[in-house]
Amino acid sequence: MRVVFGLLFKSSASFHPLVASLLALVGDDDKYRDMLGGDAAGLRHVLSMCEVPEPVCLDACVALSRFAESEPHARTLLESLAVQRLVDCLGSSPATQLYILQALRCLAGVTTSVCESVLS
Repeated sequence: MRVVFGLLFKSSASFHPLVASLLALVGDDDKYRDMLGGDAAGLRHVLSMCEVPEPVCLDACVALSRFAESEPHARTLLESLAVQRLVDCLGSSPATQLYILQALRCLAGVTTSVCESVLS
C-alpha cells in the first residue's frame, strides 16, 4: 500500500476527488494511518491537497484531521508549516473554512506542547 500511495503522490492524478476520498477513509484505520502518516512527504502532499478547490480540499482536510490525531504525525505536520498553510486557505468558501478549522482543531488537540506550537 505504501508503494502505491508513494507512486500516486508523485503524479497530479492524486488531486482527484476519489483519491482524496480514499485518503479520508484510510485515515480511519490505525494501521494505514500510521503507514501513510509516518511518511513526511505523504503528509506534505495531503497538506497540498488541502489548498486546492472542493471537493478534494474537504476530503484532504478530513484525512489531515485523522492523521493529526497522533503526536508524531502532528509534529511532522508542524514541521511542514501546516498551520500557516491552512490559515492561508481560510479565505475560501464557508464549507472549506469549516473543514480547515476542524483540521486545525484536531492538530491543536493532540497534546499541550503541540497546542502551544499551533497557537504561537
